[in-house]
Amino acid sequence: MGSKLIADSVRQSDRDSFQGLTSHFIIVSSNRGLAELVANSITELGFPVHIWVWEKDSSKQYADYQCKLAHIHFLDHNLEETGISITTNTYKNT
Repeated sequence: MGSKLIADSVRQSDRDSFQGLTSHFIIVSSNRGLAELVANSITELGFPVHIWVWEKDSSKQYADYQCKLAHIHFLDHNLEETGISITTNTYKNT
C-alpha cells in the first residue's frame, strides 16, 4: 500500500505541475517515514502538503519536519470537526 501511495501522489503532483494547476495534497498516515517520503516528493514540485496524524503516533521529529510547504496537523485536536468516533469493542466470543 505504501509504494502505491507514493507512486500515485508523485504521479498526480507531476501532472498538476505540468498542467500549471494549483494543488494541495493531504496525507493521513501513522507511518512517519512514508508520509515524509511522499511529502518530500510533492513539495519538491512546489505543492503544499498537509500531513494528518494521531498525536500519540507522532514524534517530535514530525514537528521538526514542518516547513513552508509541509504542515503537520493532529487528528486528536479535530475529532468533532472530522466526525471521527473512537469506540471500544466489548463483544466477547463465547
